[in-house]
Amino acid sequence: MHIRETDVDERLDLLENVENGEIFLYDGKVNMNRFQNKTVAKILQNAETRHALIIFSESVPSRSAKRIATRIGKTIERFEREIEIDIFFEVPRELFDLIRTECTTNC
Repeated sequence: MHIRETDVDERLDLLENVENGEIFLYDGKVNMNRFQNKTVAKILQNAETRHALIIFSESVPSRSAKRIATRIGKTIERFEREIEIDIFFEVPRELFDLIRTECTTNC
């Protein structure tokens, strides 16, 4: 498992060039465990997934976001899957909504 915090300059490039990857959005409105389970299940269902972008809105504290990403990574690791996870913290509400819109129409 490889979890990496991305910086602002990488964000747009990563979002535009997700190959063999999935994008997951968490705004804190659903249960944390449910989000983790759903994310892990989706990654494990697609054998070609090698990269995951997990994007947390600014309403989710960084500490909680790191804990969620780590749990997801460790669960996937138990299934002996190699995956790279990039995490974005504290994404502003308007950008988060724009990403959600793009994902629902283009992903």
